[in-house]
Amino acid sequence: MKKYIGVILLVWSVFLHKTNGQTTLEKCQDLSRKNYPGIQQSGLIQQLEAYDISNVKKGYLPQFSLSARATYQTDVTKIPKVFGDLVSALPGLEGAIPDIPKDQYQITAEVNQMIWDGGITQSRQNSIRASAEVDRQQTEVELYQIKDRVNQLFFGILIIDEYLAMNELLQKELQTNFDRIQISINNGVANKSDADILLVELVKALQKKDDLKATQNGYKEMLAAMTGDNSVLTDTLVIPYFAPLMPVAVNDNRPEWKLFDAQSSYIQTQEKLIRQANLPKFLFFGQGGYGNPGLDMFKSGFTPFFIGGLKFVWNFGGYYTQENQLNQLAVNKQKVEVMKESFTYNNRLKVIQLNNEKNRILGLIQHDDAIIAMRKRIKESAIIKVEHGTMSTTDLVSEINAENAAILDKSLHRIQLLQTICNIKNINNN
Repeated sequence: MKKYIGVILLVWSVFLHKTNGQTTLEKCQDLSRKNYPGIQQSGLIQQLEAYDISNVKKGYLPQFSLSARATYQTDVTKIPKVFGDLVSALPGLEGAIPDIPKDQYQITAEVNQMIWDGGITQSRQNSIRASAEVDRQQTEVELYQIKDRVNQLFFGILIIDEYLAMNELLQKELQTNFDRIQISINNGVANKSDADILLVELVKALQKKDDLKATQNGYKEMLAAMTGDNSVLTDTLVIPYFAPLMPVAVNDNRPEWKLFDAQSSYIQTQEKLIRQANLPKFLFFGQGGYGNPGLDMFKSGFTPFFIGGLKFVWNFGGYYTQENQLNQLAVNKQKVEVMKESFTYNNRLKVIQLNNEKNRILGLIQHDDAIIAMRKRIKESAIIKVEHGTMSTTDLVSEINAENAAILDKSLHRIQLLQTICNIKNINNN
């Protein structure tokens, strides 16, 4: 019989609700995703990523600085008097070696151009991209949780629909038997108390209907708030169709797995960044200035000057903490792996549980029609007995309720089967 269940569910979902304003589960999922405030984070993350990468790339642009200073020093370099006297005695060099002033003035402009930074600029860009990917996947996880909440509300509304449909059938059944009892009372076969029993059950059915409608309206308002679409308040929710047989295997298509992978990738970029931060760097530099004295200390007065060349920089201070930093990242990486394994383990248990639940419901569905048929025969026999005065109205009400419950069970089993399959699909994101 299982091979026919898929066809039954498909036909049932198509013909059960045939009205104009319809809303599907997929539509609610899409609208809730678009309406969720956190969806705006995706655009913001992309913008921040672009800004950060742009800033890092500018590290290769020439770096300019301007400085000025005026100093006074207690002592200056001096030429021995004997050597100075010898130079001054030469023809044309009288006074060629003046005294260096103790007050000195200088204004300089310097430019540094990075030639090689050990690859740290590229690693920083990779780290920014990896960090942005972590943020994006975290947002996807939040959005996926919203999807699960929408599913619960959607199927909750469908289940109440079935309760309401069965409530309407119960009311009609009670009303029909109430009319029969009235005829029997008129014929002197039944008592007025028999009619009162049915009337009480009819009022209780109306009371239950009001309670169900209130609960369903609450679900619909929540769904409308999550989707941002008030049409769900009045539209008929279309019962979705899923293939009844689903594999138990857990795949890695959930956003949580992608988040774990993104976190691991980010840690790897941090490891590379720490190592490259301690590598030497090569720069081209140029410095131009105007000062007194200039580069020639023995030339008095303000003179311009320029210095240019290559610079080698290697800071060893980072090696003091490099090992501890790498060990911390290794621990963080292990934590991510443990979380991934725990998530996989729990999901596998959920899928096994849901698959067993699906098989249980399939087993119940196989017997629903037979139970309904038997309950219907028992109820019809009870009606005849009541008409002949051989059964009480209270017993008839029990049989009516039993048949109604059997019909309701059949409808609920089908909804529960679809919801269980939907939950399996949701766990595997397929």
